[in-house]
Amino acid sequence: MTPAGDSPYLSVIIAAYNAVGSIRVAVASVLDARVDLECLVVDDGSTDATSEVVAELAAGDPRVRLLVQAQNAGVSAARNRALDEARGEWLAFVDADDRMLPGGLEALVAGSRLPGVRMVRGQQVATDGRSRWRVGAHLHPHLRAPGRKSVLTHPGLLNNQGPPGKLYHRSLAEGLRFEGRMMGDGPWVCRATIRAGGDVLVIADDVYEYRRPSPGNEFSTITAERQRSARLAVAGISMAEKGWREVAAALADAAQAAGLPPAARHALDVFYLERVVRADVAGMFTAALVRRDPECRQIVTALAAFLRALPPDVVADTRAVGDRLVRPGIGLWNRLPVDARPAFADLLAASRPARDAGRRGLPASWILRNPGVALLADGGSGRVLRTTLGLLVAWPHAAASLALERAGRLAGSPAGQTRAMRTG
Repeated sequence: MTPAGDSPYLSVIIAAYNAVGSIRVAVASVLDARVDLECLVVDDGSTDATSEVVAELAAGDPRVRLLVQAQNAGVSAARNRALDEARGEWLAFVDADDRMLPGGLEALVAGSRLPGVRMVRGQQVATDGRSRWRVGAHLHPHLRAPGRKSVLTHPGLLNNQGPPGKLYHRSLAEGLRFEGRMMGDGPWVCRATIRAGGDVLVIADDVYEYRRPSPGNEFSTITAERQRSARLAVAGISMAEKGWREVAAALADAAQAAGLPPAARHALDVFYLERVVRADVAGMFTAALVRRDPECRQIVTALAAFLRALPPDVVADTRAVGDRLVRPGIGLWNRLPVDARPAFADLLAASRPARDAGRRGLPASWILRNPGVALLADGGSGRVLRTTLGLLVAWPHAAASLALERAGRLAGSPAGQTRAMRTG
């Protein structure tokens, strides 16, 4: 990413794969901006006419540059290719099926011209063609209230990990690379945001529009594919672990440089893991349970390995581990394949609940309404059920493993199935 003579102020990067139906809108939303820019479109081995469309646009506007990958290598590889070619002082990203809103780039560039600013983050909306809304992860007050901020004082900046809707000074990208086909963008964005220190400017303008499927207008997205495929889910969870380590290391360096006490650094780690569990990995697990995925064991095993690879005190203090991983597994117990149940016991053990697990754990009334969990009761015995509830609230390894293994045997027997029906 070496600047050339006569470099534009801004390089806008669009990674495209089989985007013939949307690429014109995406590129046009960039070219409509009254900004000194170049628009780099990387055709990542498309099998449709994406390259032809972009070549036509480039012939009519020299600001458009088409880069072609011989084979599909994934969005991370496409973005890295564009980073190597970008000439602008500032960088922006647009997804091939989204668009910049009118005036969005102008608002971002205006923010970038303020003294000392190294990153500008605008507001984003989503649409299915019928209605508009804001994504939940984008509603954190740290992302909504305008002003100069840093991750150390406003950790909510870590919530929005998508590359679009932001401007990055090229210095923030030096040495950073996107990785993997799944969830490789979040760590890049988070580390760039951490690098910016207190020079992150949040503006109030709506600058970017995400396109989402609507009934009768379904189309594939990376997130949707990840939630339909056990193989992709496992790859995503593996990338989440690597990304968490990279971001945690960047947070540690920033906290040390700022002289933050260990408790403050721990709080940052917990905040970030909370975000990763809620927004990245939990949805894949719940989707697998709902569809009764026969390969669910691979996902649960990957989740348990993910939790074990992280600092136990951080896992213990991350409420989403219980809310988004443990609760769905217990609540949808009868949808969990039998061969996945020992792996779920390992996940429970890896969760290592904090000392206040009873306070934030599973209410007995909630568990009693779930027939899969009631299988743990031996013949409806109140004493055994109460004991089991205690195990599920604190889920220590030995007890939970024994109870869940026993539940698996019961679930596969006619008596167990009858018992489940009665307790339901």
